[in-house]
Order: sequence, then structure tokens, then C-alpha cells
Amino acid sequence: MSAQPQPRVIAFVVTTAETPLFSSTLDAVSQQTWPVDALVVVDASSDGRLDATQLPQHVTLARTRDARNFGAALQQAIAIPVINNMLTSARWVWLLHDDSIPAADCLKHQIAAMQDGRTIAAVGPKHVSPDGQYVYEVGISATRSARRIETSLPGEIDQGQYDGASDVLAVGSAGLLVDRRIWEELGGFDSALGPYGDGLEFGRRLRRAGHRVVVEPHAKIHHHRLSLSENPGSFTQRRQAQIYNWLLAAPWWQIPFLFLWLSIWSPVRALGRLILRQSDYALSEITSWLGLIAHTPHLLARRIANHRASTIPASALRPLEATTRDIRERRLMLRKGQENTGKDSVDASLHNSLHSFRTASLSSVAGVGILSLIVTVIAGWGL
Repeated sequence: MSAQPQPRVIAFVVTTAETPLFSSTLDAVSQQTWPVDALVVVDASSDGRLDATQLPQHVTLARTRDARNFGAALQQAIAIPVINNMLTSARWVWLLHDDSIPAADCLKHQIAAMQDGRTIAAVGPKHVSPDGQYVYEVGISATRSARRIETSLPGEIDQGQYDGASDVLAVGSAGLLVDRRIWEELGGFDSALGPYGDGLEFGRRLRRAGHRVVVEPHAKIHHHRLSLSENPGSFTQRRQAQIYNWLLAAPWWQIPFLFLWLSIWSPVRALGRLILRQSDYALSEITSWLGLIAHTPHLLARRIANHRASTIPASALRPLEATTRDIRERRLMLRKGQENTGKDSVDASLHNSLHSFRTASLSSVAGVGILSLIVTVIAGWGL
């Protein structure tokens, strides 16, 4: 009796052709112990600068010059007939950023996890530092309002302490292995998101459609995180993604109240930033809110589509969601980590995380103070 053929895997590597890590990522994908059956490179650069003659012969090139983000680039590539034909013959789709270098056995571990349960639709790897010493991410943990809690502490050495993790709310888009049929049924990533928030939104959508999302800690991605920064432009994207995901996950009856609340709270936060002499971030508070308003039609359409695709209530996700108590406990751990490590030797990422938390807290306090003062003055004037 002949052996059954292995299910086909198609890998997509999305690049802007501007990072020196692209070649390393491509080599790592080509050298997997579980080989991919097809490899597509998606050139998302604005000028289509990637030279097809410099790519290995087994690689298919797709150009998506006007793609705004990772998800949009994938959707445009899939729309190309020759690539769409390749996709329909695959069982699984493996998605990679050009700065996420998979370990040689990464795909093998992810496929083993995928085959471990009939309802598993997506498997994410453990994200580690470029040298493999530190843990970056083991799945995504977030509150209903899309406030993310890092699954590992900044600067935490990978000692296998998270290797028992399995079911999670969501996983990041870098290194995601997803069932091709389900990917197509749900329409892939939300084109309004990226590079932040796309994994969280897609994970929620998978969960609401009755599928499991798991992380496989033995599958490792060496993620360089080139898109992650602390500049105001990055903050605008992160803040807008958080609010967008919040409004997607909230019950229908809360939407008008959230819009009203955010229309007041965003300027208040901006005023707090100005008091702290962070004018760039004050502008980001406003632009992130205005950007979300511009996406309101898309947001409402996405809510309708998500509702139609859902087979279980949002309340079923509560055991997987973080709480405000989890946030407080994580902040306490961060503070203790700084005290134990010492100010001079504290890891840079830990320091940045604490600084961001303190800044946000101070801006909120300052904003509340201003709002209270305005209300008091108006009340005193009888206005």
C-alpha cells in the first residue's frame, strides 16, 4: 500500500526589499526540515525594486506596489491567477515577515501542532531575539479593549519556561501557519490593520468562528522587529490599532458610548501630553483618533462580516482574555524587575516599557486634572 502524500504547504515572505535580513529569511525558509512545496516572495516596495533574477529558481515573485500593509500585500498577491492556483492546491499557508527568521525545524513543529487537533486553524511560533537568548512573544494576550500584555517580561531569558503554552487568544502574523481553507473563508487579515493589531484581530475572528488558535513554543522565530519603535509615528499606528480592535470586540450597544467617550478622552490625553512637553505624542493622540474616524465605514462593515462568520458568542473568549487585574500585576512585575536589576544594568527594553507606562499614566492624570478644572470653572460660571 502506497504512503499518503504529505499535505502541501505554501509559504509567503512579504518584503519591502529594504532590509538586509530578507536573504537570511529566504534561506531559512528554503532550508526547513519540513520543506515547503511552494515559496512566494511578495515585493511590497513602492517601486518594485526586487530583482527577480536574483531570486532562486523555485521562488515565485509577486509585486504589490500599492499595498499599505502586510495583510493588503498578501491579498493582492493571492489575487494573481498563477499564485491563486498554487494556493488552492495547498492545505496550509505559512506567513513570514522579511525580518522573521525561522529556526530549521520551526515549520515541522508547527505542522505537528496543527495535526494535533481537528479544530486547530492557526499555529504561531515562539518569537525570540535574533540571538535566541531572550523570549519576545509566546502568543498574544490582550484585554477586551485590546490592551496587550506582553506574554514575557522584557529581557527575559528563554529557559523553556513557556514551553507548556498552547491555546491562546491570538498569535502574531510573523510565522503564522494557518489552514488555507479557513484563511480564505474568513478573508485573511483586516486590511485596516498592520503592522500592529492584525494578529490579534485575526485570532479573535478565528476564535469566534469556532476554531482554535495555539502557540507551539518549540517552533522558534528569530524576530528582529524592525517595524517596532518608540517614535510618534509608530505610537500613532499602535494607538489606532488598539482603539480599532477595541471597537471591533465591544458589544453593539457600547459603540455609540465608546465613540463619545473617545472623542472626549483623546483630546484630554493630548492635553496631558502637552503638559509633559510631548507635543509629537500629543499630535499622535489626535491623529490616531481622527484616523479611526476615517475608517468608521470599514469598521462597521467588518463588524457585520465578523458577526456573520461567528458561531460562538464573544463571551466564550473571556477565559482567554486578560483583565485589568492582569495589567496591574504585570506592571508590578516590571517595577520589581527594575528594582532587582538596578538602574544602571536594567535591560533597555524593560526601561522603555516602564517609561512608556509612566508617561501614559502621567498624561492621563494631567488630562483628568485639566478636564476637572474646566468642569469646575464652567460650573462656577453657571455655563
